[in-house]
Amino acid sequence: MSLQHHPDKNPGDEEAASKFAEIARAYDILSDATKRQIYDQQGEDEVERYEQGGDRRQKGPTNKLTIKATLEELYVGAHSEFNVQRKVYCNKCRGTGAEGGNMKVCEKCKGSGQVMQNINMGMMQM
Repeated sequence: MSLQHHPDKNPGDEEAASKFAEIARAYDILSDATKRQIYDQQGEDEVERYEQGGDRRQKGPTNKLTIKATLEELYVGAHSEFNVQRKVYCNKCRGTGAEGGNMKVCEKCKGSGQVMQNINMGMMQM
C-alpha cells in the first residue's frame, strides 16, 4: 500500500499523501515491539505519550481511604500502616491471560464457545 500511495507516484494528490503518512505511522508502531504492545493495550494516544518520553504506565482508578486521627496525632504526627490491593497490568501475558500473550483459537469450537453434538437422534447445542 505504501508504494501505491507514495507521494512520488502521486504528485499533487493530497489524499494519497495523507494515506501514505497514515501507512507509515502504522508501520512505525507495528515494527516496534514496545510501541505495538502499548498500542494494543492502551491506544495511539499512549504511544504518542511514550514517544514524547511520557509515563506509559496504565492508570487505574483513584483509591480513597478514610483514616481516623485525633487532633494531637495530626499535630505531633502519627504512624499508621494499611494494605491496599490493586490490579496491575501483567507484561508477561500482555493482559490476555496466555503465556507470552499468544492466544490460539480452540480447534473444537472454533472460538465460538459452543459445540453441536448429536444426542438421542436429535441435535443439542452445548
